[in-house]
Amino acid sequence: MNQIYCDIGLLVLRIGLGAMMIVHGLAKLKIIISSGAQNWLDPIGIGPSASLYLATFAELACSALVMAGLFTRSASAILAFTMFVAGFVFLREAPWQNRELAVLFFVGFVGLAFLGGGRYSLSALLFGSEKLANF
Repeated sequence: MNQIYCDIGLLVLRIGLGAMMIVHGLAKLKIIISSGAQNWLDPIGIGPSASLYLATFAELACSALVMAGLFTRSASAILAFTMFVAGFVFLREAPWQNRELAVLFFVGFVGLAFLGGGRYSLSALLFGSEKLANF
């Protein structure tokens, strides 16, 4: 019975974090469409365009994968890295209240990267529960 609660908790966490992150990705997509990446900062030295496009990809595509529970561990690790960069590199000079949301997302996605998608995930449906640890 406890496993069912854990799997329901993972489902709620995946959908909640993924949906909220998609909102951030849509805001970045709007920036790309309206003004491009010329004014975007380059927090890890890969160029403003690459930084914006990769963050947008992570926040949209990886969040959709997390919500579906498909390759949850890998997608969550990518999102955790993105939120680490946002909270500890991009906003390192900002006051805590400006960094708090990125750090909260970071913690949530790190947890999902370790726990995986659970029983109620597309990976479990497609690959079976015995293979969940690989995703």
